[in-house]
Formats: sequence, structure tokens, C-alpha cells
Amino acid sequence: MASYEEVYAKLVKDSQIKAYLAETNMTVKAKKEFLMYVIVQTLKRGSVVRAASTDFPQDYVVIDIESTGLDKNTDEVIQLSGIKYHNDKQIEQFDTLVHPKQQVSGFISNLTGISSQMLENTPEFHEVASNYRTFIGNYPIIGHNVCVKFS
Repeated sequence: MASYEEVYAKLVKDSQIKAYLAETNMTVKAKKEFLMYVIVQTLKRGSVVRAASTDFPQDYVVIDIESTGLDKNTDEVIQLSGIKYHNDKQIEQFDTLVHPKQQVSGFISNLTGISSQMLENTPEFHEVASNYRTFIGNYPIIGHNVCVKFS
């Protein structure tokens, strides 16, 4: 079965998908969620890669984590999101902004639509991390460029 990254690379090069995304008024976050949905459906149906649907779990969580920058060693989480699926149907959603100790870079604000001002009155990571972990549970995780370490 092809990896998420392989499918993503094929989809972002597809001229119809690029044209559709360029014509919409969707936020960057909505575009990413749309692409995540397309990738999940593609992997399940095998339209870009040849994968039997029986290879794909019935239950899974698609996650998205945003941070203040691109360095996993120095940057902080600013958003935790997830969508839980059962038999191809969305059954639950988790989404929270997170208050970092550092400012969000202009690059990240443009990429995600999240500014430092939006995070001023949000909970800190330690206040929401266990809720996110509980939401994910033992479900398989689907995400792009995600490194997860639970102790």
C-alpha cells in the first residue's frame, strides 16, 4: 500500500485538484482538510494506488497538528485537531487552539490562518494534551508529516 506522502504527492500534482483549490474561497485549513479527506478516500478505494479496501482499517483517526514554526525541537503546538471515522463515516471531531509561549511566525500565520492574537485566551498544551490523547485512543492514526510520541 502506498504511504500517505506518496498519495499526497500525486494529488497535489493533479491539475484538476490544483485548479479546484485555486478557484475556491476556502481557507488554507479547509483546503488541507479537503486534501486529507481526498487522500483517505483515495487510499480506501485504491483509485490512485492499488490497495484493497480490506487493508484499510474500519476505524481510524485523521489528525492535524499546527505549530509556531517548522522545527519540532524548538517550535510549539498551536492547534490540535482530529476527525474519528468508523466505516467511512465521521463519528467524532476534536479541535482546539493552544496557547504557546512563543509568537507564531508570519509564515505560519499565512499558512494556517492562525495568529498569535487568536491564541491569547486559549488553554496551554498541558491542559489539552490528555484530552487529545483520549480522543485518539487506540485508533490507527492518519496524518501528514506527523511524529507522535506518547509516554
